[in-house]
Amino acid sequence: MPFLLLNGSDPREYAFFDSPDRWIGKEGILVSRRSDELEVGRDFGGYCSRVEPLEPVRVVRHGRVEVTLYLYRCARLTRSFPMPYG
Repeated sequence: MPFLLLNGSDPREYAFFDSPDRWIGKEGILVSRRSDELEVGRDFGGYCSRVEPLEPVRVVRHGRVEVTLYLYRCARLTRSFPMPYG
């Protein structure tokens, strides 16, 4: 499954997997550990036409929640996400 890492400070090797420009006009699911919809919208909403929260996913191991991932539908990427290098 193709993916684009939206991390402007430390994308590591993921910055070289694909060109962010190739994703303009496409939709995707943003996976975050941040639950604050306003904060996520502020940080990523300017790159797509709309950001909509989806149901969170709880990752469970040995009957215990290890991490909760918050999902957001990002409608149509409108501009390229900047990378610190590339």
